[in-house]
Amino acid sequence: MKIFISWSGEVSHSVALSLRDWLPVVLPFVEPWVSSEDIPKGSRWGERLAMELDTTNCGIICVTPDNMREPWLHFEAGALSKSVKQAQVHPFLLAVSQDELGPLSLFQATECRMEDVRKLVRAINDAAAVASIPREAVDRNFNTCWPALARELEALMAEAQRRRSAPPSTTTDAAPAADPLDELDLKVLRSMTAAHEQTIFPKDMAAALGIHPERAKYVMEKLDSLGLLSASRNYLHGTSWALSQKGRAELVKRRLL
Repeated sequence: MKIFISWSGEVSHSVALSLRDWLPVVLPFVEPWVSSEDIPKGSRWGERLAMELDTTNCGIICVTPDNMREPWLHFEAGALSKSVKQAQVHPFLLAVSQDELGPLSLFQATECRMEDVRKLVRAINDAAAVASIPREAVDRNFNTCWPALARELEALMAEAQRRRSAPPSTTTDAAPAADPLDELDLKVLRSMTAAHEQTIFPKDMAAALGIHPERAKYVMEKLDSLGLLSASRNYLHGTSWALSQKGRAELVKRRLL
């Protein structure tokens, strides 16, 4: 049984890795998948990610104060809920409460405490159908293995709470403005120049860059909101985008055109 473990950010990633190593010890039939560890070097990560989202049986979303508003985390949760017939999507909360989750509150969350994690393990076992193991075996394995996971989660909980309660910087020097464009944004922007004034649909951009179509759409909508792309909306075919004058100027300014 595959389990897609979604993460975003340093603490969330550490939680994902702890669950990846721990779950198969408690439930021997599970195959946890974490993108940072399970995508082979040199692979097109977008294609592999899309395949895992389409073929998974269960998903765990590692939620921390740093990432609970992260759009990509919400996208993966939505993709999992569409792929899994009974929506076996489990937000795993670290220093976050259920009422802070926003859209993720649609799913039954697991708090970082012994009995709630036990319920999560039982739910995964029940969803495994013929691959499941007897309830008494689940509880026996859980009781044996829980202390090791609890120690790791306790340290990560302390770090998550420290970050949450850290006061804002009081430095008087103005910090340099963060670059609103990341590497993928710039790749999409540069790819738009090949269209020669024609519009491009997200599915075509996704195929060109080897990423999931929904991620391509998300990036193109972001660039549109910044004025770097201009949208062309069609009732039948959906929205496509072209490079705007501002977008071309941005590429020239960055010496990418």
